[in-house]
Amino acid sequence: MTDVIRLFGPLLLWLASFSAIYGLQGVLCAGGWNRTVLVAAWVFVVALQVVPLILLSTERFGASAGFIRRTSLALAVVGVVAVIWTLAPVAFLTACV
Repeated sequence: MTDVIRLFGPLLLWLASFSAIYGLQGVLCAGGWNRTVLVAAWVFVVALQVVPLILLSTERFGASAGFIRRTSLALAVVGVVAVIWTLAPVAFLTACV
């Protein structure tokens, strides 16, 4: 795993998750589906976002350099917080009109 992937991977995963959840919300609203699907997708995305945090804290996938290691771990934490903070309202509040 290169340092660039270590640094940008967690935030790119958040970006993809953000787009997927909002797209799923549109599909669910248009089709009148059950909201449980959206909550389950949100839980899956949160769990998926935790994976880089766990991987980057290991010796095998983590960076050896101090600055890159600390920065990549900090960005992985930011990704987890961002996925929870930005997507929880979509999963739990009614937005279909």
